[in-house]
Amino acid sequence: DFSRSVINEVLSSKRKLAIITNNKDEVDLIRDAYSKKDVYVLFSDYHNLQALEKARPNEAAQVFVNLGNDTEALLYVVNFRKYYKKPQLVVSIDNSRLEETFMAAGVTYVVSRNEIASKLVASYIFEPDVAMLNLDILSAAKSTGDHDNQEFQVTANNPYLNKPYMQAFLNLKEKYNAVLLGICKKTNQKLLTNPAHEEIIEMGDYLILMVNGKQKEALEKDFGINQGRIC
Repeated sequence: DFSRSVINEVLSSKRKLAIITNNKDEVDLIRDAYSKKDVYVLFSDYHNLQALEKARPNEAAQVFVNLGNDTEALLYVVNFRKYYKKPQLVVSIDNSRLEETFMAAGVTYVVSRNEIASKLVASYIFEPDVAMLNLDILSAAKSTGDHDNQEFQVTANNPYLNKPYMQAFLNLKEKYNAVLLGICKKTNQKLLTNPAHEEIIEMGDYLILMVNGKQKEALEKDFGINQGRIC
């Protein structure tokens, strides 16, 4: 169920997926649920890492590992990295104390389900409107009026290249009704939330925006690039 929710969110962002399962019964269910042009499914023993080459993991932007058991996932990540060096790894875990261990094993992004859930529950208790906003913008926009947070890599075509943050902030709000929330700097992968007015937007940076589905299309056209992380 957790993987299915992740799949649906990714597909809402117009991304293609390869799903690897070791349960043969799930293959037909996946094929019935999703279009072949968007989802490729591979039945394989997880531990036969060479067989995973059929899904071409080294050509993927990210690989999401969801095995349901933190210890099993950690062992899998270590072995996976021996064969596949290129893709970024995303792992969801239950025990937040293992985050640094997973990072040391080569995982790019570690998501603690319990930690996120506890923060949302606490937020609903004393700031429910903030919690609803956070949940809303975490979800991919399903319609042109829905808002979500998106990131766009700054290329040579980006009109805000070499411009200060405040100039981009005001222009994006005026032209696209989009809110520039932050910048992820390419030089050190540091996320700057609500940066200083004079912070310069540089080539390769990522602009993090709150935008609706309709304006996302306009931004992609004007920026000359699709939203999302490019590796």
